[in-house]
Amino acid sequence: MLKTARRVIAFFVIGALIIVLTSSTSIAENQHSTSLDDGNAAAMIADFIFVRPLGNVAIATGAAFFTISMPFSALGGNFKQSVRKLVVEPFKFTWIRPLGKGI
Repeated sequence: MLKTARRVIAFFVIGALIIVLTSSTSIAENQHSTSLDDGNAAAMIADFIFVRPLGNVAIATGAAFFTISMPFSALGGNFKQSVRKLVVEPFKFTWIRPLGKGI
């Protein structure tokens, strides 16, 4: 009984971690679409200090989850979509976007 309870708790904890960690890409995308686009100095500083490091975390998290889910996405037929959402979009948001734009 105790062994089963531990497995159930571990399952829910892992599920909660997956949800929290994968939401960072949607938060970054939401910030991209709803923030200032004038590119002033304050936005550039905030982008450099806060947003870019969070983008790097989103890239690493997305790449890790993509690696784990790769067999399932290949079997499900959405391999390209999963790599685009989990790796490419966070990469473009962090490294391709001009400093201070879209935060």
